[in-house]
Amino acid sequence: MEPNLCILTFPQYYKNGRITFNIVIIPRNLNPLLPLQAGLPAFADAKILFKAMVISSLEGLPLSGSAVQSSSLIIEDQITSSREVWEALKVQMEASDGMKITDAESAKSEQRSAHAIDKYKNVSIKKYLPESYRASFNYVRARSKYALTGDEYSCAVKNKNPENTDTGSHRDALSWGKVIALCLRNPALAQKAGLIYKASIAVNDPAGLFEKGGWLYCGFASGSPFEGLDDMQYAARIPALKGLEERILFSAVQFPVSAVANNSIGYDEVLRDAIVYDDGFAKIVHANQPVNQDLLQEKDNSNPPLKDIGIRLGWDDEQIAVWYNRQMLKKEEQTDAPVDTPLGVFGYKVDVRRKGEELWLSQNSLVLQQNTALNNGQLVISKAGEIIEPGVEIHPAAHGDSQGSGFWLPMYFSSWIGKPVTIADKDAEDINMLRPDKMIEPRPGIKNSINSIPKRTFHPYLADPANALALVYGNDYQFRVRLMDISGGGPPAAAKALNGGEKPVADLHFKRHIAAGALKIVNINDVFDKLPAKEVKPIIDTSILQNLITADCPVLKIKRPLLGYPAVVFTGKYTDAVDKLSAILNDLPAGERKSVDIGLCDPDVDCFKVRVEVKSLEMDNGRSENGKESFIILYEKKFAFEAAENNYDQEFPVTVVYKEYEVVDFTGAFDDTGSESELVLPTSRHIRLTFTPIISAANNDYADSSILEGKKLILTAYQASKTELNLLSKIDGGFKALYLQPENAVDQNQVKVYKTMVTLNLVKSSTPVELSRLADAFNLIAHNLTLEGEKGKRLQFGCSKMLRHSLAPDSSSISFSSLGELFNHWM
Repeated sequence: MEPNLCILTFPQYYKNGRITFNIVIIPRNLNPLLPLQAGLPAFADAKILFKAMVISSLEGLPLSGSAVQSSSLIIEDQITSSREVWEALKVQMEASDGMKITDAESAKSEQRSAHAIDKYKNVSIKKYLPESYRASFNYVRARSKYALTGDEYSCAVKNKNPENTDTGSHRDALSWGKVIALCLRNPALAQKAGLIYKASIAVNDPAGLFEKGGWLYCGFASGSPFEGLDDMQYAARIPALKGLEERILFSAVQFPVSAVANNSIGYDEVLRDAIVYDDGFAKIVHANQPVNQDLLQEKDNSNPPLKDIGIRLGWDDEQIAVWYNRQMLKKEEQTDAPVDTPLGVFGYKVDVRRKGEELWLSQNSLVLQQNTALNNGQLVISKAGEIIEPGVEIHPAAHGDSQGSGFWLPMYFSSWIGKPVTIADKDAEDINMLRPDKMIEPRPGIKNSINSIPKRTFHPYLADPANALALVYGNDYQFRVRLMDISGGGPPAAAKALNGGEKPVADLHFKRHIAAGALKIVNINDVFDKLPAKEVKPIIDTSILQNLITADCPVLKIKRPLLGYPAVVFTGKYTDAVDKLSAILNDLPAGERKSVDIGLCDPDVDCFKVRVEVKSLEMDNGRSENGKESFIILYEKKFAFEAAENNYDQEFPVTVVYKEYEVVDFTGAFDDTGSESELVLPTSRHIRLTFTPIISAANNDYADSSILEGKKLILTAYQASKTELNLLSKIDGGFKALYLQPENAVDQNQVKVYKTMVTLNLVKSSTPVELSRLADAFNLIAHNLTLEGEKGKRLQFGCSKMLRHSLAPDSSSISFSSLGELFNHWM
C-alpha cells in the first residue's frame, strides 16, 4: 500500500545558533475531511506533532538508524485543526469555478503518480538552448541529451499539421490532489490548512551538530495521531557550518530516508545538485531582447518586431531539463539508475538592478491591497498591506502528441517589462478596456474566440513600490534569479550568492527595436470626417495628393506616428503615458463604436523625409532605386519636428508648391526644393511621394540602427501643366515620310512553292539592309527587326494595326514580325 502522507524538510537559514526550516506535509491525493484510515482522524482534524531528526555526517545517504532526535525543536503556530479552512475552500472553489471536488475524481487511476510515470516512460522533456544561454559562458556542448541546439524546437512550434492525439481535460471535476497543489502555491493558505509548518532547532543539540555538515528530516512524534505513518520521509542536506555565524540554506533536491543503505550510483549527480544549489541561486542567468517579429529568430533584425515585449529571461536551462526529466522518469540520466529524489525547487524569483547599483530589487514582490479570505471574509488568510513574493513557475508543454513527441520547455522562462513578473499587467487591461463590463460582443449570438468576453479578473495584488524599477531604452540592466522551494521559502532579496556559477548575473543593454509607424497625415482624417454619417457616397482615394489638398490651401499637416503600449512607456519621455493611453477609450462617448488607434505620438521621431520620384517611361528603370521600376528619384528632403517635452502631438505644415519645368534633371542636380516647409513638385509628371519617419537616436545605444527609418507612407500626385506647347521636341529636318522597297526583287520572307515542296526563307539574324536604311533616315538604331531611339533620347513610336508589330510597354521601341511588313508602304 502506498503511503498516504509525504513529509519534506526545507532548511531556510542558520543564525544565532539555530537552523530555521519549513516542514511540508502532503496528503497524497486524499480527502483531508475524511478519516485517513479506519480508527484515525481526518487530516483536517489532527493536531500533528513532529520530531526533528539529525544526522551529523555527510558520509553516505541519510539512514534512519544513524539519526538522532533533536530535543530543541520549536514549532511556530501549531495547527490544532484545519477543518474550517478545508471546508470553506471547497465551498468557495465550487461556487466560483463551477467545478466539483469529488472523491471519485481523486480515486481515478490517472490521478496517481504511477499512472503518469508509466504513460510517459518512453518520452522526455526537451529544452532548446537559445543563443543568449550559449553565449553567457564558455559553452562547448550540451551536458544533457535533453538539451538541444538545432532546429527541432522551431519545427515543433511551427508545425502546421501536428498529429493531435492528446485528449482535452474535463474541467467539471477536481481531484483533492489538485486542490492541495493549489494550496501549496499560496504559502499563507497552506499554513492555515496545516500543510506547512515553520520550525527551528539548535545546532548544539547534540554538541558539534553540522560542523562538518549532515542531514535533517522530520517525522511524526510520539503521541501524534499519525505516529508510524511517516514511511515517506525526505531529508535535506545541510552543508558544513563550522566557523559560521549565519548562512543561507536551501534544499534544491530531497533525499529519501532509508533503513538500509542505498548504494545506487544514480545519487552522485543528485548530490552534486544539492551541493551546487545549497545557497538558493541560479548559476547561469541570461537575458534577451527580441529583434525580430519571429521570436525564434535570435539575430536577424531585418524584420523588426511590431510590439515590444520587454526583456526575456532564462536560467539554468540544462539543469532544469535534467531536473524535470528526473522527476518524470524517476531515474538519473547519466547512469540510467532509478532514483527517488523529489525536486525541492518549486518556483523562481527574479531580481533586477541598473548596472552599477548595489541594491537588488525583487520583481516578484507584491503588496496585498485587500484581505484574502474564505467563508465570506470571516476566515482571513492574509491581510491588506502584507508583502508576498510568489514564484515564477516553469511548465513544459506538449504540441498535441505528448506520448509520441514528448514535451518542450519554453524557450525563455519569463519576461520583464518593468513590472512584477508574477501578476497580469493591469495597465494593459485598463488601456485596452479588457474588462467584461467594458467589452461588447461584435456579433451577438456567435460564440468564438473573437467574440468571447473575458472572464472577470481580480487584482488583489499590486506591485511593491519599494521594489519598483522602470524599464527605459538606453539603460543597462542586470538580473539574477533566486530559487524558491515548495514551502515558499528561499533566500531573500538582500541575500548574496555563496557558490557563484558560470553566469550568476546577466547583463543586458535595453534598446529600442520597434520601428516607427507610418506618419499621420491629418488631411486623410479630415477627408473621412467630412463624409456624411447616413448618406452613402463613394469613398475618396486618400492615396492621391490632389484629394487631400486644394489650390486655396495646398498644405499637408503631418504628425508623428503613434507608438503603442508598452513601447511608449519604455521611451521614458512621457511622465503620464499610462494615464494618457487609458483616456483614449475612456473619453469616447458612451455607446459610440468606431475604430480607434490606441497609442501616443512617438517621441523618438524627431524628423521625417519625403522622397520625390518622377515617373519615366515604363522600360526606363535603370536609374530607379531598385532598378526594376520606372520611378526615378528627383530629390529627397528632410523636415524636422518642433522639439517638445511630454507632448509630441504637434503638426508640421508642409506646403505643396507646383512648378513647371521643361526639362527635369534626374542626375541629382535638381536643387529647387523650396523653403524649409515647402515641397516643390514638377507639373505634368506622374509623381510618387514617400513619407518616412526618422529616429535620429538610432545609434545602437538608445535604439538599434536597423530602425533608423520607420514605416513608409506613399502618395501619388499629378498636376497638369498650364501649357504643353513644347511637350515634344522638334524633329530634325522636319516631317519625314519614306516609301521602302526590298533590296532584292523578291521578298525574302514570302513563302515559295517549288513543285510539290513548300520552302520558307527565314530572316537572317543580322539586321536587314532595308531596316538599317530606314533607321538611318530617322536617326534610329536598328537591331534585327527592332527599332529604338539613340542613347540619351526618348522617342515614342506609333504604328498602324495594318502592320504586324509589337510595341514596348512604354512605346519606346517597335519590333516587326517580318521584314515584308515594311515594304510598299508610306512611313
